[in-house]
Amino acid sequence: MKWGGSHRFNDTVDVESKHRISLKSHGEKIRVRTDTQTEKDLLRCVQEEIVFQTLDELLDTAEEPVGVTIAEEIKDYRKRNAVPAERNEIISLTAPLHVDKYVARDHHGRLVDREVLLSWGELFYMFSHCFPDFANDRVQDGTKWSVHQHAVHEMEGSRYHFWCTDTRYPVIQRGGSRRRRDMIRVSGGNDGQHLAQIVAVVSARHPNPPTPDTPPRVGVLVRWLTPHEDAIMYHDEPTCPGPLCYSHNLWSWHRTEVRRPAISGYRYGRLSDTQKKWLDPPSKRDSLLFASYDVVEVHSIGKYANVAPDFDTDGFLQSVSWS
Repeated sequence: MKWGGSHRFNDTVDVESKHRISLKSHGEKIRVRTDTQTEKDLLRCVQEEIVFQTLDELLDTAEEPVGVTIAEEIKDYRKRNAVPAERNEIISLTAPLHVDKYVARDHHGRLVDREVLLSWGELFYMFSHCFPDFANDRVQDGTKWSVHQHAVHEMEGSRYHFWCTDTRYPVIQRGGSRRRRDMIRVSGGNDGQHLAQIVAVVSARHPNPPTPDTPPRVGVLVRWLTPHEDAIMYHDEPTCPGPLCYSHNLWSWHRTEVRRPAISGYRYGRLSDTQKKWLDPPSKRDSLLFASYDVVEVHSIGKYANVAPDFDTDGFLQSVSWS
């Protein structure tokens, strides 16, 4: 059988097929014979008819594999990334600064504590981003707020202590300093992990919980760090320049684009003299004007980060070989 519209039998040019499926599959014939075909030609046409009919039936019955729909992909993604409702998680809070405190709206401009130099309004705003059911102003007014400087997180056989204090870390004083503010890795989903310092642990008891025994929501207030301007990015890590490039990363405090209104402008002027002293000397207040804070869930905290101030670069050196 020859492609192009002319179907030849036994290499005979003047004998052409009148088979309708052959003509349909291979184009229009160039000439139609009206005389009677030979028995051999008719038998061959019948055989072709059977072959094409069987082929059509196979093509009609064959089903293409159905791909995964978008809805199924979304469902599978949520299933893989969802946090189990029951994960045998225990969070214990100690070293309290405030316990079951009601905060009126006219107190939102006041600072939380001398060791937590954020306003209550800033804290509520970030807490509601982490826990949207606390975004309503009336809910915030009826919520009992607690702020602690120590948390113990137990989950799946692991136990971690998180400290965030300048005065209450219970160890032997070394040079009069009892400071311990843990540097931690915070999981960022597809963005990898980010470095942050713990500032406080915040607990909020919803005024209308599903059941009276529903545990309070616990969030960790952190201050973000970012790769230092002198760092060399290698495999998404801010490698320290110089001889420490193989063992250390270099970070600096992350800065916001605008000043924090809680400690600048007229809101700073309305603070009490006691709270203004918390921001002395002026260099301390200047270092916090563009500080970047956030509230994250406890289970999103990864490993501790071994970080020490680097006085040469005014940054922070992280030992990547330590775990």
